[in-house]
Amino acid sequence: SLYISNRYKDTIMDIIYKSDVMEKPKYKYSDLGFILLKESMENLIGKSLNSYITENFYKKLGAERTLFYPQKKFNEKNIVPSTDDNIYRKNVIKGYVHDPTSALLGGYAGNSGLFSNALGLAKIMSVYLNKGSYGGEQFFKSSTIDTFTAKVNESDGNRRGLGFDKPEPTKRKNGPTSTYASLKSFGHTGFTGTYAWCDPDNNTIYIFLSNRTYPQEHNPKLLKLNTRTNVQEVIYKAIELFEKHNNEHKNNNE
Repeated sequence: SLYISNRYKDTIMDIIYKSDVMEKPKYKYSDLGFILLKESMENLIGKSLNSYITENFYKKLGAERTLFYPQKKFNEKNIVPSTDDNIYRKNVIKGYVHDPTSALLGGYAGNSGLFSNALGLAKIMSVYLNKGSYGGEQFFKSSTIDTFTAKVNESDGNRRGLGFDKPEPTKRKNGPTSTYASLKSFGHTGFTGTYAWCDPDNNTIYIFLSNRTYPQEHNPKLLKLNTRTNVQEVIYKAIELFEKHNNEHKNNNE
């Protein structure tokens, strides 16, 4: 029943520490920064990120189903499977992290391992949309939200922020959002098919949950059909129609 020895974590972290750094800085999609960020945070707070963030964030939000290791708390019937791993774990992965690196590091890392439902994600995204506050409590500084949701090195052609994705400013290029999304919007598109997006321009939060990777992760249908952004476009068009109707009603009353 052993997947990997806990003692192997030091070896993995040592490999990450010794990873080559680009001579000329440029954008590269990588999990290594957030894996190291989690280790740095735990050194700073003196406890596991799991226990700290649960007590100080998720519980206060009332996001009871947002957690690491859901199989330890919830009935398996209430958890959707992530994938049927025929390569490493030789089993259906359910309630345990899909990402192989996080799995090797013990079940969660700075880049992945968090489970949630639509309500929990909506509450978290509300914190970001409200500049770090929720329910009368300020969880993050407004300046921190601004820093992480703004583009970084835009002059190099990068559209992304620090951890958050952003709309593609060049309409000719394929991006993660509907073309209706404002450039102020931000969010995350997960490998397993999840999608969480905020738009400060009209205070919208869009959550799309999917276990795209079950039974096999090589499933391109969401991407080919453009499902997530098509749904997002319907939302924007509905808002546009609603605002038009309100304006017409207001003009008629005047």
